[in-house]
Amino acid sequence: MAGAAASSAPAHGRPLGSCQAGEPEKPAASRRRRTVASKSAEAESRSSSAPCAADASMSLVTRGGGSKPEDVQLGLALSPEAPTEQPAGDARKWPLRSGDYRPGGCRLAAASLPAGRWLVVPSTFTPGTECGFELRASAGRLAALPHEAHGLQRQAVQGAWDRQSAAGSPNHGAFWKNPQLQLVLSRPAELLLRLRAPGTREGRSAAPPSLCVALFDGGEQRTEATGRGLSRARAVSEGGLYAYPAGGACLPRTPLPAGMYAVLLSTFDPYVGPWELVLYATEGTLRVASFR
Repeated sequence: MAGAAASSAPAHGRPLGSCQAGEPEKPAASRRRRTVASKSAEAESRSSSAPCAADASMSLVTRGGGSKPEDVQLGLALSPEAPTEQPAGDARKWPLRSGDYRPGGCRLAAASLPAGRWLVVPSTFTPGTECGFELRASAGRLAALPHEAHGLQRQAVQGAWDRQSAAGSPNHGAFWKNPQLQLVLSRPAELLLRLRAPGTREGRSAAPPSLCVALFDGGEQRTEATGRGLSRARAVSEGGLYAYPAGGACLPRTPLPAGMYAVLLSTFDPYVGPWELVLYATEGTLRVASFR
């Protein structure tokens, strides 16, 4: 496993694109970038059960990344969160769209949106395009939703799968050789993990690999005897499926007792390249170490 570097900071703000009707929007304490990984990348915009309709406007712009921002063609779509819940008495055809894909940015305006829950989907014209983006939403009645790790402290650890540790999924027979980290919780706490694979595959641009982050009880490093698969894991990202959704593979917010844990980071197929693990935990409770 390549050397790992770590940083930490409190978690604030909210996911870009998430909003809720009901109260005036408050400025976010911080912004974060997310990745447009394909035409299916999604960000949610939610509204509460406020009884009145409101006009809404959304804009999407590129913010750097793997492609030249000005060359990335973007589009937006807006629809009720549940496909079967078409607004009563509304003759518009859903989803509403921003029109033709446009390089560098696009805008969608929606008049008289009824109260309810809404889904906003930012996408790129070309599948597999990676680029940072910023999604802004405004309406007569908007309020911020909390960040998924609201109230938790953030740490980030970077490393790489190299020729020795790029072992892939259990299908490849050497699962325990993947990078592992030891986590120590000093008292009962909540924990949320996100695994990402930034950069390129051996110097060439490529779609990110499918990822999995697994949490095991006990602070011991997984070995050939104890780390052949995921069956002994306490928790696994994305319900045990290898995936790379926008933002990376996520092990959702989980309450844990004090103690020691092991985290194993893997790709579906063996992959040589960098990884980043973002950890959120109750402030002052988490210590992260590399196995020697």
